[in-house]
Amino acid sequence: MLFLLNDVVLNVDLEALSSPEVSKVLPGMTMARVKALGAEMFSQSPRLQHVSETASMRLATLIVAKEPEVNAALFSAPAAGCAISAVDIRFASLTMELINDLKAFQDLGRMNKHLADFHVWGKLRAAVA
Repeated sequence: MLFLLNDVVLNVDLEALSSPEVSKVLPGMTMARVKALGAEMFSQSPRLQHVSETASMRLATLIVAKEPEVNAALFSAPAAGCAISAVDIRFASLTMELINDLKAFQDLGRMNKHLADFHVWGKLRAAVA
């Protein structure tokens, strides 16, 4: 399953949801806790999606486990070491066509935060305003 984390398209392995590591923590994990965990991770490393594929995949897997219709998440931290409460969090459900297009841009080396913001986060902001 493709999942957009900020400006990186990840290929989340849905079979990982049944792994012993994930299935052990899932029952006690709420979506609020997943959001708090993500905020904590991004407050420490605002470019997490670029520096740790493993951590990014784990976070995306937890999000999908708790909200299966979500396939995009934005964690925006103003600076490394910021307060966890300063991290802005947004979720979206993208069409397969859009997420496949974003993956194609990424495969061509053309994906960046401006492209993701234009196609996903900026449009979401405009729709809510």
